Amino acid sequence: LEDSTPGVKLLMDGVDGNQDLRTPGQVGGFNDVTRVAAGKYHLIFARKNNQVMSVGLGDNGRLGHNDTNSLDEPKAIEALNNVEIR
Repeated sequence: LEDSTPGVKLLMDGVDGNQDLRTPGQVGGFNDVTRVAAGKYHLIFARKNNQVMSVGLGDNGRLGHNDTNSLDEPKAIEALNNVEIR
């Protein structure tokens, strides 16, 4: 993904690409997020219903979807379905 991709831009540079985010903010309209783990170019989060989602650069399979595809919209990690998040 290029820097102009909105989902990645949110993670790297802030909402408009011109600011550096240092504080947490709402991700993609999800208001039920309970846990977050982030790298420089990717984000993984758990929702109240235990669904785990990821978004960002997929190099080395870091998004958990058994591929190296990058995502600019959050996608549920199917391998973690039915896994209780504590």
